[in-house]
Amino acid sequence: MGRAWRIEYEGALYHLMSRGNDGQHIYLNDADRNLFLETISEMSERFEVDIFASAKAFGKRYQCGGFIKKICKNRSN
Repeated sequence: MGRAWRIEYEGALYHLMSRGNDGQHIYLNDADRNLFLETISEMSERFEVDIFASAKAFGKRYQCGGFIKKICKNRSN
């Protein structure tokens, strides 16, 4: 189960990270990793979040920083 939603506000800085279940890899290959990074880029534009620092995509985890430019009221868009 994931965490509960955190309080969000414009200008907030967040550390974003995730790990594979039971230490498993979260990418199948380099093409899969690149697709993940492209998706993160698209979502950062869509939800107005700047991704900064080195968005490292390791085999079993990823981590990066996020800066919220604008709060999106409806996450399903």
